[in-house]
Amino acid sequence: MEGNGCIIMFAFNRLFNELYEQRIYSEDLERVKTLVSNFYKIPKEALDKVKVKIASLPTIYLCIIRKVGDWLQILYKPIGKILGLYHPEKKEIYIDKNIPYYQKLKALIHEYIHAAQQYLGKFKNSSRQELEEEAYKVSSYLFRIYNRAFRKPLSFLNYPALI
Repeated sequence: MEGNGCIIMFAFNRLFNELYEQRIYSEDLERVKTLVSNFYKIPKEALDKVKVKIASLPTIYLCIIRKVGDWLQILYKPIGKILGLYHPEKKEIYIDKNIPYYQKLKALIHEYIHAAQQYLGKFKNSSRQELEEEAYKVSSYLFRIYNRAFRKPLSFLNYPALI
């Protein structure tokens, strides 16, 4: 029975490592840049100049302070997680390392859209809300295209011990 337990643990560890990959594969990076550059009809070289870094990004908390008798109670409630950031001055994209790989790719598409928006001069003429709305809609559309064209099925289906 110990042998089966080792197989299941190996399969689980492999699946976990695939879901939470700590880097983005170069072929996926190139595919994402090509998708975004083709959508916006800009040269891919404009996006090649943007560096991608995997980092721990913060969670956004709501802080509630209330008086309970003679004491102050402070409550923190997580209300959001930052999955990716684009730093326009440095031309760097930061993607959270603690999210599954498919979310890293979706965040990467979203942040490359911000880089394309900057290249097209939209940062000067659009509000932050307009830029985010566009990036959200376009990244959802491009991520669906990416999934149809390149996504592999989840590999845990290949492990009979888990079925």
